[in-house]
Amino acid sequence: LPFDYFVLGYAMAHITSHWEIDLRNIKIGDEEIEMLVAGVNFKRDNFIQFKKNATLQKLNVSDNSIGDGGATALAEVLKENRTLQKLNVSDNSIGDGGATALAKMLKE
Repeated sequence: LPFDYFVLGYAMAHITSHWEIDLRNIKIGDEEIEMLVAGVNFKRDNFIQFKKNATLQKLNVSDNSIGDGGATALAEVLKENRTLQKLNVSDNSIGDGGATALAKMLKE
């Protein structure tokens, strides 16, 4: 249910304490990741607050079906997050485009 990921993304934009999200091996793909990002982006003013004050430290989306589209969407929403310490995207279908977007995000 992609809409569930929209709701999760919306909740992510409102959490203010240290946290970790584990979405490994639940068979999500680009559509679900894009809905998650859409949920984070739902209210632009809340999204800006999320990006600046997010406390997401660990995100595990390993063992899924995420491709370049999902990886690029993740990179976009996480690029200004300064608290992320661990990102696990192993065992997905991410190609060069998604890997490049994630690498650029982590470098910034």
